Amino acid sequence: MVVIFSIFSLLFFATKFKNTTTFNNASNNNLDNKLSLGSQIKQVLKDTFNLSNVQLRGEDENLIKILFLGIPGEPNPAPRMTDSIILVFIKKTNESYSSKIISIPRDLAVYNEQLKDYVKINSFYSLYGNAGIDLLKEKLKVITGYTIDYFVLIDLSVVKEVVDYLDGINLWVEEPIDDPSFPLDETRTEHFRLPRGWRYIDGDTALKFIRTRHSKEGDFGRIKRQQALIMAIYNKMRNKKILNSKTASDLLIKINPKIKTDINIFEGIKLYFIFNALTKEDINKTYLSFDNVLAEGKKNIYGNNQFILYPRQGLDNYDEIRNLINKLINN
Repeated sequence: MVVIFSIFSLLFFATKFKNTTTFNNASNNNLDNKLSLGSQIKQVLKDTFNLSNVQLRGEDENLIKILFLGIPGEPNPAPRMTDSIILVFIKKTNESYSSKIISIPRDLAVYNEQLKDYVKINSFYSLYGNAGIDLLKEKLKVITGYTIDYFVLIDLSVVKEVVDYLDGINLWVEEPIDDPSFPLDETRTEHFRLPRGWRYIDGDTALKFIRTRHSKEGDFGRIKRQQALIMAIYNKMRNKKILNSKTASDLLIKINPKIKTDINIFEGIKLYFIFNALTKEDINKTYLSFDNVLAEGKKNIYGNNQFILYPRQGLDNYDEIRNLINKLINN
């Protein structure tokens, strides 16, 4: 999600500045043999904006908290369920940044004050639309102890578009996948297989890779695959000029309607430069699981006895989760 937002930011600003003299002159001198469009955009942004005057939320505490949400989108079953919930903490130490990525399982049971009952944490956007994002942010504040500064909601079909734009990615498949009934839409399924090992995959395969739950680890396996895909895209971006003038606008047109955020243009520019400066060593990732803070059980939700996850110290007891997150951020 972080990487996708970074690509989106650069593409968005590309369209804002693509008609400037800088780009027109570059085009007249055979752009493809000069600096990449991405490099030119970076220089124009640096020349145009004084980013020191842009104050990001959380900067005064040297900790920016961003909530990334992924929904299946139409025509998939439950298209508005936020099946990907990722918290990104960007910490500033002196003049350098590091990032902590924490995935929250979709099956975590939380109390819904509006319904006066428990629901799964992935249901707020599906139940309440845009208002559900604010409700989810408030719930995550209770769970983590941190106020969420920004959100980015992405239709997961964006993953397909981005991976195809990068001409595919090289990905290590830790656990072989054999899903006999991967859902294509409300009525159709297909048999999805992906053997263990290094695989060079296209966008369609990448999307299936992060959506399937048919594995020994269930939803935890899906979370691990999401994080693996984020790093694979990140590595491809670090080793390739990701933008060119011929296709950047086409990609933006496809993905722009599929992303919602409360980050404004100036904040987005500054966040792009922060993300772009991170190295692999600056990024740590984890997820809430049985191995650290969660337990599993059954609970009546919407009239059905459903599988849930909950804090192993008890429903609504988030002390261990807060301690885990504090330790991750401060180490």
